Amino acid sequence: MQHPKLLLADEPTSSLDPKTSVEIMTLIRELGTAKNIPIIVNMHDVELAKRFADRIVGMSGGAVVYDGAPAGLTDGHLKSIYGGEDWLR
Repeated sequence: MQHPKLLLADEPTSSLDPKTSVEIMTLIRELGTAKNIPIIVNMHDVELAKRFADRIVGMSGGAVVYDGAPAGLTDGHLKSIYGGEDWLR
C-alpha cells in the first residue's frame, strides 16, 4: 500500500463543493506525478473530468462510446453516454 503501481479513485469528488472538488483533483494529479503512477478516476462530473484528465473513456450499456482526449469529447458523445439532451448546457 505504500508503493502502489496504480491508483484507482471511485467518485473522489462526489458530494463535494466545486472548490473542494478542484482541490482534491489537484492533489490526486500531484500524487500521480510525484509517484510516477497512473491514476484511473471514475466520475460523472464531465467538466471536472475534462479539466483534469489526459484521457476520457465514456461508456454506455457496457460498450465504449468514447475513448480519447478531453478536447475531442462532444455533446454527441455525451448524449450517447447519458441519453437525452435536456441536461446539456
